[in-house]
Amino acid sequence: MLKRVGRSVKEKWIIGGNFNAILDNSEKEGGRKKPQALMDDFREVIDELSLVDLKIDNGWFKWVNNREGTVMVKERLDHFLISESEVDSFSFIETKVIR
Repeated sequence: MLKRVGRSVKEKWIIGGNFNAILDNSEKEGGRKKPQALMDDFREVIDELSLVDLKIDNGWFKWVNNREGTVMVKERLDHFLISESEVDSFSFIETKVIR
């Protein structure tokens, strides 16, 4: 969907939310590893649209399966993306997830 929108949007981007995707397995703790192809597809879209992934200030993992012990899974599904050309213009920007 981002690729489709990206073809028509010529302005700078700031977009955030739950993308239900991770960029690499460091954004996941527990459970089975995600298929590399899915992570590569998400990274490809971000690169194609010249976006930068801003790190969240208040914690890394925002999705947890609410289980205990070895079956607990945590993932970073929330991403805040900004046009690469605009990163320096917003050096003060902070990203926070509010629940």
